[in-house]
Amino acid sequence: MPHILVHINDDEVLVRQASKYALHAVCKWLILRNPKTALRSLMERPSYQPDKKMQYDEFCREFGAVWVREYFSYVNDMLMALHGLFKVYETRESIKANAAILSGNIVSHLDPEGWRRCNVEQTTSGLIALMSKDESALVRSKAAKSLGLYT
Repeated sequence: MPHILVHINDDEVLVRQASKYALHAVCKWLILRNPKTALRSLMERPSYQPDKKMQYDEFCREFGAVWVREYFSYVNDMLMALHGLFKVYETRESIKANAAILSGNIVSHLDPEGWRRCNVEQTTSGLIALMSKDESALVRSKAAKSLGLYT
């Protein structure tokens, strides 16, 4: 799922649309397992439909809140998978930037217990490395914004 989430804001239109369709399919399965999930209302919004342009940072904020609240047992797995995208040299700058902003939005919704139970230190060190060492201004900017979301 993390790879789908970073590609819903891909530079390539076909990849972006395919990823949005895949995300909707995964969310339908999650909704079947938990019909009361807030993912239902989130994914039904007109701006989050596969054929629409979305504000990715806003989506990450809303998705992060739902993910932490309703799927907490998977938060650490999500953060570790996103952290893996920080380190891959071949990863396109837009994907690194998307992974950074999604990570920050997830961490921003963790309570103190969540901070203890998830590997926030590794995510934080990865974001700091992106902010200070990545060649891309976009990646550095998103990493800085992501760190600024921490409460």
